[in-house]
Amino acid sequence: MNRTVSLSALALALAFAVPARADFLLPAGKEVPLLWNRTPRMFPTDPPPPAQTMRASATAEVAGDTLRVTIAWNDPTEDADAGAARAAYGKDAIYRKPTQRTDLFGDAAAMMVPSAKGEPFPGIMMGEPDREVRIVLWRAGKGVETLRARGRGTVESSPKDAALSATHRRSGSLRRVTFTMKGYDPELPVSFAIWDGAGGDRNGYKWYTPWYRLSR
Repeated sequence: MNRTVSLSALALALAFAVPARADFLLPAGKEVPLLWNRTPRMFPTDPPPPAQTMRASATAEVAGDTLRVTIAWNDPTEDADAGAARAAYGKDAIYRKPTQRTDLFGDAAAMMVPSAKGEPFPGIMMGEPDREVRIVLWRAGKGVETLRARGRGTVESSPKDAALSATHRRSGSLRRVTFTMKGYDPELPVSFAIWDGAGGDRNGYKWYTPWYRLSR
């Protein structure tokens, strides 16, 4: 009995002493189904999770120090909020220009990469205070924007980050977004996110992947 308890205690101690780690690989030149996670509900008023799991793949290519990754997924609806009319009421900074359609959200996709190499990698939720991440975001109807962040709620525009770009094309219900990064270091991992406007995705509510290491 004492031996059993001792072994169990040892196993438990080792489980906490040795951090769990899983490397997700993205082989260059091969289409790979990505592992997608869903942001959980935080409040009772949040929308329920979608009935179906996101299914999207990625194909990575490296030419010199340029990385290109194309993610592809089926999206039967076209959702863009760029054309939504703005309602002008009040002077409060929070409610200065709300949209007339508060239930209208746009489709989007993003690629995230750490600003500097080294382990452990930054937190998957927009980095950490001491581990900045760079983001390239495509939004339906609004185009492409480059961002940076040091944790949730810290996302800000980074318009001078010319090394990151993205293009989008659609064929029927199939969307493809190609992310490009110049000056890519193979020691840097990448992560991806997708927002489905028809499903109510916006801001932190999205589909996202773990960090992926590129392999050749």
